[in-house]
Amino acid sequence: MPGLCGIAGENIQESWPRLLRSLHRDNLHVTDFKGESLCFGMTSLGIFFASKQPLWDEAGNYAIIADGYMVVDDDISDSADKSRETLSLLLRSFMENGYESLVKKIRTGVFNILIYDARLGNIVLINDRLGMNPLYYYEGKDFVFSYNVESILQVEDIKKEADSTGLAELLTIGYPLGNRTLIERIKRLPAASVLTCNISSRAVQIRKYYADKPTRRSSRKASVRDCVEEASATFEQACRRLYLPAKQYCLMLSGGCDSRLIAGAWPSSENMFSYSWGEKGSLEVKIAKRVAEIQGIGHHSLELSGDVVAKALHETFREVGNLRYPNRLISAKEMKDLGAEISVDGLLGGNILGGLGIDTKGDSLGQIVDSLFGIIATAGKFCKNYLTDDTIAKIEGFQEEIKKDIENEIMSFQNLRTANEVQGGVNAEDELLRESAYRFRIYLDRQGVSLQGVGTRSEVEIVYPFIDYDFYDFCMQVPAGLVIGHQLYMNIFKQKYSRYSFIPYSKSLLPLKLPPKLHELSERINHIVFDRIMRNVQRLLKRELIPIWWTWDNWDKWIRHDVFREAFWDIVSDSKVIDRKKTKKLIEAHGKYELSIPYGLPMLSLLGFALWTKELGWETAKSNIEVNA
Repeated sequence: MPGLCGIAGENIQESWPRLLRSLHRDNLHVTDFKGESLCFGMTSLGIFFASKQPLWDEAGNYAIIADGYMVVDDDISDSADKSRETLSLLLRSFMENGYESLVKKIRTGVFNILIYDARLGNIVLINDRLGMNPLYYYEGKDFVFSYNVESILQVEDIKKEADSTGLAELLTIGYPLGNRTLIERIKRLPAASVLTCNISSRAVQIRKYYADKPTRRSSRKASVRDCVEEASATFEQACRRLYLPAKQYCLMLSGGCDSRLIAGAWPSSENMFSYSWGEKGSLEVKIAKRVAEIQGIGHHSLELSGDVVAKALHETFREVGNLRYPNRLISAKEMKDLGAEISVDGLLGGNILGGLGIDTKGDSLGQIVDSLFGIIATAGKFCKNYLTDDTIAKIEGFQEEIKKDIENEIMSFQNLRTANEVQGGVNAEDELLRESAYRFRIYLDRQGVSLQGVGTRSEVEIVYPFIDYDFYDFCMQVPAGLVIGHQLYMNIFKQKYSRYSFIPYSKSLLPLKLPPKLHELSERINHIVFDRIMRNVQRLLKRELIPIWWTWDNWDKWIRHDVFREAFWDIVSDSKVIDRKKTKKLIEAHGKYELSIPYGLPMLSLLGFALWTKELGWETAKSNIEVNA
């Protein structure tokens, strides 16, 4: 993946080349600045910011370097040097009025920006409002930052000490919460943040420039008709902002409503083709192919299988530091081979516009549609059979911290109780509940699926129309019932994009209740995971919440594929972390489907845990252990 990196400190001339070497990929361009006590630079695909970076002011006092994409407020010409004009505008804004002026210039984007202020001896790091492209940092004798955790570990004197809470959260929900990573003292820059580091003292200050606080939605946009017109116009504007006529685009078609809406709103079908993954003949692929025909663009698809995915796991781990979404890396390679430079993704559309996270019936309370956390139902027992007592103790000792992290993430629910007491009345309480749960769901998805883009950006750049700032802010003003009840989404298709509404697909539009026998795992996870969280939320809200589940047409089939499972055992066995025979016996005793909820998250998180414990040098293999099936 492309991104920013750097070191501030003393005697860094040996550390800097080592960090850069760890980030080297044949398809990436490298640019850097080397000073006595500061080195910084970036790797890039050379698509969005083709101009040479860093860009300096005339006096040589300030420099700027940027990764990702952004659209600025001022009109920028469509010249070949558009990226240079954008950087120049942002640098001038910073020089004149500081970071507040700079961030106000940006209309939308997914980015990380570095500004070097030579006069004050500071470096300033700024990310986008949703923090979509991860940027990690380490505060020690040196200040080190990078888009890749593993590269930071290459710097001298940085110990590979595990964040036990982060590792346990990986096993619990699939990724660390908040600004945690899997490494003690390596943190992730929070969304909408400005980090300032003084080069001499290495003192760090972090400030938020935007707060997406849960507040009751405005009721001024009362009618569906008004919302449909404005939603359509604002979303089409978002797509126009991201359209560059000279670039080749690939639209990622899942068959759901998000990608269909992009297909309808995209300003031109020239220089675009579509791409899907899934089993041949699956519902998703059939719908995606039909959408591509309606739009008049070519369609390509990848049939996922165990052997295909297994081959990408090591590279995914190296790029992402996690094993979520290995299909993204596989697909990105094929998109590039087909000529794509930029991929268009419907990320978060189902939550922001469609209210995927909540379902309502009449006057009943919102129901949780999807799992709040994709948990590994049996991972605790699994690990206790194969990790040393010391390792287990480290994890178990942090269980309370994990609970605190989870409770911090649902702080909006806790704030809701006070708001309810002030507002009073059933309708006000219901509306506040829906709003709080809605934003909570968006927050969780933002945390988890930003890793999608990391894998994709290893080969092609990626843009997200649904998180255009104007469109996102508009959706936050729509009455909750219109979003959560799916009225707005359905009416947008009915009134504006009727050609694309030929089949309502449950993944992105209609909640689907599954008979218990069809998804016993969901029932099991529901009891194991939801009990504590749901009780806590229900206690705060004094209301009952009922979880319901989703089915996905193609994803978790490959994770149960024999070839993939064999590759999994091979990797685990090779890591010397877990005994293959005992591991296999234990999982098979639980049933092969038990570790295969949608997205294959449990098995991949488990394997990620094994690889990280190896990377961190933890002693993990027990010598004499009996498997308790």
